[in-house]
Amino acid sequence: MRIFGLQITKAENEKEEIRSFAPPPNEDGAIEIAPIGGVYGTYLDLSGQAKDEAEIVTRYRSMERDATVRRAIEDIVNEAIVVSETEKPVKIDVSSTQLSVSLRKRIEDEFDGILKLLDFSNKGYDIFQRWYVDGRLKYHAMIDEKSPEKGIKELRYIDPRKIRRIREIVKKKLGDNVDGFEKLIKQEYYIYSEKGFAKNVKNGQSFDPTDNDIKGIRIAKDSIVDVNSGLFGQYLC
Repeated sequence: MRIFGLQITKAENEKEEIRSFAPPPNEDGAIEIAPIGGVYGTYLDLSGQAKDEAEIVTRYRSMERDATVRRAIEDIVNEAIVVSETEKPVKIDVSSTQLSVSLRKRIEDEFDGILKLLDFSNKGYDIFQRWYVDGRLKYHAMIDEKSPEKGIKELRYIDPRKIRRIREIVKKKLGDNVDGFEKLIKQEYYIYSEKGFAKNVKNGQSFDPTDNDIKGIRIAKDSIVDVNSGLFGQYLC
């Protein structure tokens, strides 16, 4: 099993791919590209889709500054997040599952551990508001690489304008007597750019990740916690 990009047990055989002429559905807003070279640094032509998403997030945040919009958002967040000294703001319910009592208890304990890492009792209001405005949340799940079995040590927030999910798609001919190709997922990962993919507010110029000054850092897919609104389209994600 691989976790956070690290091999901690014997690798299992990957499941057999089912052949299809249709590409796998893009349900997470990832950028689909052809396989590229490079390991430690990667240059991608993200000047279109990635920059558009980053600028959408910036636009959402500017809309929040309007007093009317701000009051509406506060009403929604107040209804969603209840602050109480006696009850938790959110909890997980596994009572209707077929899991054993011990496993249910383990899941509940791990869930409570994540809430503590997020300091959700104090920051839950701000976390939900950030998700509601941006339409997405990105966290880096940080572990001790020397002792990965100890689990997540910290969840660090990442500005969604600085990171994008990448999915490499390879084409494979369906057959000698068949006209067409099947599209398979080769690998998935994230690209992080400290300068981001949004427009530079200071000089009005747009960042282009193909420039030599902008280097994308490749990050293992399971190192990033990606919480999106589930809505994708031209004006959403």
